[in-house]
Amino acid sequence: MAEQCYLHLPAGAPLPALSSARPLRVAVVVEQDCPNDWRNAVCDWLFKAGCRYLVAWGKDCSGWDDAMDWTCLEACKFSASMGPDFVMTTWHDDEPLFEALAFAKHAANHPVLSLPDFCLLHIAPAPRKNELLQIYDAA
Repeated sequence: MAEQCYLHLPAGAPLPALSSARPLRVAVVVEQDCPNDWRNAVCDWLFKAGCRYLVAWGKDCSGWDDAMDWTCLEACKFSASMGPDFVMTTWHDDEPLFEALAFAKHAANHPVLSLPDFCLLHIAPAPRKNELLQIYDAA
């Protein structure tokens, strides 16, 4: 059965333990500016936790896409191979949140892995768990 989670982190916050028994899709919803070094650390943390598809939406979402691409390249020793460690990334800067979450739910497919598990990572000063998960569920 697919698992779904919500994680709230204010920008710059310490990163909690995160692990998944299976590879997962992650939608990062960014509502505040983030230091580059912290964003890079978050991408490394997500990669190690099993993120294999990252959908980025919000402030500097293309920067999140790039940071995860670099994390993947470094972890995969700069191989362009579409193997099980490869992370697909998309950013959705000109779309409403509903459309980005609909993409994460229905179209974020990996070339060689099944990704039934989903995590919504919310980067913001205050959590909005119920609201954001309702948007995802309605997508």
